[in-house]
Amino acid sequence: DVLRDQHAAQLDAGPMSLTGDFGGLDAAIRRVAGFEQLPRRAVGAIASELSAIIRESFRSARTPEGVAWRKLKDARGRPLVKSGRLRATAVRPVFFGLSVRVQLTTYGGFQNDGTRTIPPRAFLPAVPLAPEIEARFVRAVREKATPR
Repeated sequence: DVLRDQHAAQLDAGPMSLTGDFGGLDAAIRRVAGFEQLPRRAVGAIASELSAIIRESFRSARTPEGVAWRKLKDARGRPLVKSGRLRATAVRPVFFGLSVRVQLTTYGGFQNDGTRTIPPRAFLPAVPLAPEIEARFVRAVREKATPR
C-alpha cells in the first residue's frame, strides 16, 4: 500500500521531464507500428510461396514432397502434351481476410487428387505439411513479412 501511495503521489505531482537520446526508442516505435501490417504481409508471403511450390511441382513433375508423378497418356496411348494450360488455370490462391484458400478448377482437383482412372499427380502440399514445406512457409514469412 505504501508503494502504491507513493506512485499515486508522483503521478499527481504533474508532468515529468525526460531528457536524452531517444533515437533508438523512435526506431523501436516505428518497428512496432509496422507489426499491424504483419498479418497481411504474412498471408501474402505464404500465398507467394505456395505459388512457387505449385510452379516447381509442375516444372519437375513431382509432388511438393518430391515424389515423381506417374506419366499419363491419352486414349490412344500417346504421352500428354505439356501446354501449361493446367498449370496456369488449375489453381489460384484466394484471400479471405487474413487467410489464403486455394481455389481449384474441377480438372485441377482431378490432377491433384486423381480419379478412379487417373492417378493423382499432386501439386498442392499434403496436409499435415511435411517439415521441409512448413519450413519454407516459415522462412517466407520471416523474410518477406517481418518488419525491419
